[in-house]
Amino acid sequence: MYSSFKNVQTGLYAFHKLEVFEIAGAEKIFDFGDTTIVNRKKVVVKRDKVPSSVAVRYVRENWNKGTLCDAIFLPLSSFRTDKGNRH
Repeated sequence: MYSSFKNVQTGLYAFHKLEVFEIAGAEKIFDFGDTTIVNRKKVVVKRDKVPSSVAVRYVRENWNKGTLCDAIFLPLSSFRTDKGNRH
C-alpha cells in the first residue's frame, strides 16, 4: 500500500530501518509491515500475510519511536489512513 505526502517538498528520509508502520487487510487486523521510501515522496508498506491492504498506520503507540523525517530532519507525526477506533 502506498502512502503519499503532500507537504514534504524536500523529500522523505529515515535514519534507520522503518519499523513502526502497520498494515491491515479488510478484517482490520494490523501487523507490522516491510516499509520502503519510494522517490522520496511515497512510502510503500507490504506484508505477505496482507495481499489486499486497506489501511496503514504509523507510530500508533506512545512507546514507538518514529524514524521517518523530511530531508531537513523534521519528524513525521503519527497517522492512520482509516477512520477506525483507536485500537
